[in-house]
Amino acid sequence: MQRKMRKLVIWSGLIMLIGIAAIIGVIVYKSVGNKKSASSAPALQSGPVTQILQSGERVVSMSSDNGYVYVLIEGKGVQSVLQLDGESMAVIKRVQFIPQAQ
Repeated sequence: MQRKMRKLVIWSGLIMLIGIAAIIGVIVYKSVGNKKSASSAPALQSGPVTQILQSGERVVSMSSDNGYVYVLIEGKGVQSVLQLDGESMAVIKRVQFIPQAQ
């Protein structure tokens, strides 16, 4: 009986050690993995935005994520979100939010 118990404790300990090693491996892999830092990202080039904005529109906010720049635009009672390529600043998509009449 004592021999079975000792064997069970050893196997349980080995499985627990393998699990802990797997978790540590994932943490190390995620922390050392391929990351782009702000210092290694290419600088955005400044230029006129008149080709993007229509008359009467203004930029409300901007954000960037995963190599894309998102611009919230407001004008003429309509809000729009532009998705721009982070490198070339080309317009990928424009989504307009038109308010419905009540």
